[in-house]
Amino acid sequence: MDCEVAIYYNYLKINYNYKPVKKYLFMWEPISVQPILYDKSYHKHFDKIFTFADDLVDNKKYFKINYAYLIPNCIPKDLSKKEHFCVLIAGNKTSRNKLELYSQRIKTIRWFEKNHIESFDLYGIGWDKYIPHNYVMSGLYKKSPKWLRSLVDKFFNLPYKSYKGEIKYKYEVLVKYKFSICYENIRDINGYITEKIFHCFFAGCVPVYWGASNIEKYIPSNCFIDRRKFQNHESLYDYLINMSEREYITYLDNIENYLNSTKVSPFSADVFVQDVIKKILHEK
Repeated sequence: MDCEVAIYYNYLKINYNYKPVKKYLFMWEPISVQPILYDKSYHKHFDKIFTFADDLVDNKKYFKINYAYLIPNCIPKDLSKKEHFCVLIAGNKTSRNKLELYSQRIKTIRWFEKNHIESFDLYGIGWDKYIPHNYVMSGLYKKSPKWLRSLVDKFFNLPYKSYKGEIKYKYEVLVKYKFSICYENIRDINGYITEKIFHCFFAGCVPVYWGASNIEKYIPSNCFIDRRKFQNHESLYDYLINMSEREYITYLDNIENYLNSTKVSPFSADVFVQDVIKKILHEK
């Protein structure tokens, strides 16, 4: 296409004096992370918008995209390498959105620490610092001087006993665990399926998933453990700890079969590139 194009990701820092022929927006984050993305008064500045959100897609202005990957044909299935039971890898964050799942991650972490800390490890950024989970306090904390934040960290942070630190490569950690607590940043958003569940798949780690309300439209239910089906943490833990080796291998086989099926193609990097190019080139 012989024209000038501007591509925007996430934050809408639009230069209104810069007027290319076409403008495209890629909405990668949910409303709980970047609320400004969902202010439709900004959308009028774009010719086409690419989004994971199924409910926005109209194939006129809003077009469906997924997080995309290089899909492996096989995954690790050697149970002798599974040195640990369950892990959660995420950053310690907050949101005032009513559908956020940050607080649910914390509830799960605290439950394991209280009841079965020997079966659980936590990794990620920020778990060794005080993160106010009240929205007003969070704002005040971020604006306070460094010396004051250090003082608050020292006196108010409640340590996470399961915390093992930050990591460089998720795969190297996930491959050592049987299960991963895999909660999205937000729940009940149709089509919001991020790298979290796929990173588990690629490492041969069975995810305990909570997020997109229509997850089964994209990923077969026999590939993951649906957190919504368990009334509490006790029933979830009982299910995990009592899972037979045969049943566990079946989950891994199901995951591998899915990764070799046509159903995974919407998450393929090749399909993503071809689809976006097609929609841009066929601009009317």
